[in-house]
Amino acid sequence: MLHPMLQKKFQVSSGDHQAIICMGTMEEIAGGRWFMRPFIKMGIKKNVTFPERGTGIPFKLEKYGFIDPFGRETMSWIRTFYFKNTDRRFDATMVYSKKGKGILDYLGNSQASPVGIELDVTETGGIRMKSSRQHFHFGKRRLSLPSQIIGHATVREEFDEKKNRFSIDVTVKNMIFGTIFRYKGHFGMDVVPMPREQIPAYAFPKRFDSRE
Repeated sequence: MLHPMLQKKFQVSSGDHQAIICMGTMEEIAGGRWFMRPFIKMGIKKNVTFPERGTGIPFKLEKYGFIDPFGRETMSWIRTFYFKNTDRRFDATMVYSKKGKGILDYLGNSQASPVGIELDVTETGGIRMKSSRQHFHFGKRRLSLPSQIIGHATVREEFDEKKNRFSIDVTVKNMIFGTIFRYKGHFGMDVVPMPREQIPAYAFPKRFDSRE
């Protein structure tokens, strides 16, 4: 059974008029060989990937619920990593896909890369998420890439009752190039009132896409 604190974190919806704000520290942000860095930099403007790596990085997660223009219950995840010389974002919007009969995560700030998500509960009451199918949208075109050349993400999140905080471990691997990106750390959580009109503009993608 999923731990009550994780239930609280993941059950926020548009009707609650609340937001989840998490603050903590990434103990490590790593991954990506030197020859991959130019490609990793390409994701900065889309708020998907970034080249900075390090330890002890302050971290903030903002989670907002709303109904998107297509009538779908949507959860926006805004992650900010505060490096010494710059701040980097990793954004995503999550919906339930009727077509795929599961969770769909649109990566970045333009919903150009939808990823299927498989969920299960760990033996300790944590949550484990794995990416499955992934597509890329280029204008009106939709491109499906072979599994050998895309990144496969695994996320494990737990709640530590002794330390009264969440822990998270995220790894994105490629079959050929190994670990592309990894971060692990811990954080606390606050639930704050958040009427729809007060959700910050950056919580919404620059464009919405209904393709699943």
